[in-house]
Amino acid sequence: MTYPMTTKAVAFLEGRGIDPAWAATHSVGEVTEPLEGHENYVGMIAIPYFAKGDEIVTWRFRNLGQGKKYLAVKGGGRHIYRVWDTEADEVIVTEGELDALLLSQLGYNAVGIPGARAWTREWRWLFRDARRVVLAADGDPDGREMAAAVATDVSPFTEVTLAEIPIGKDVTDVFLTEGEETLRRLLA
Repeated sequence: MTYPMTTKAVAFLEGRGIDPAWAATHSVGEVTEPLEGHENYVGMIAIPYFAKGDEIVTWRFRNLGQGKKYLAVKGGGRHIYRVWDTEADEVIVTEGELDALLLSQLGYNAVGIPGARAWTREWRWLFRDARRVVLAADGDPDGREMAAAVATDVSPFTEVTLAEIPIGKDVTDVFLTEGEETLRRLLA
C-alpha cells in the first residue's frame, strides 16, 4: 500500500518544482491513514524506497512542520533512492530523494543518497557499469564531504564529475531560482 496524493502533498511538491503526477508514479504521497508502524508520520510526505522491482524496502518521511526535516522507519536500514538508475550509462548522484525525483522528471537517471552522511562504501559496486557519474551534492560542507567520499569510492570504476552546485543551494534551489537551463549546464 502507498499513500494518497493530497492537496497538501500537491502544494509541497509543486513548490519544489515536482509534478505531482510524476511523484505519484513513484508512490509519493501524504501519510493520512498510517500503515502499521507509521503512526508517528501522519501529515508528512511519504517517500517509499523500492528495490529494483516493485517491492518497498523502506520509507523516509519529509516533515512539513517543526522538528527534524527527514525521518526514517526504524530498522529500515540505509538504501539508495531510485537504485535501479545505478545501472544507467550515466547517473547523477544527489543528496536527497526529492532532488533525485526532480532530476528524473527532467529526464535524467538520478539516485538519491538519504543525507550527506549516509553514503556507504559498499554501494560503490552498484556504479561499476556506469560510464559516468555526476555528483550533484548540496553546496555546503557536508555535501562537499559526501561528494568527495562518493568520488573516492566510485572513481576506480568510472569517470566522476562534480556538478558545481552553488554554496547554500541544492539541485532544487538551482532549478527554482536559476532555471532548468542553468541546472542542465551545471550537470553537463
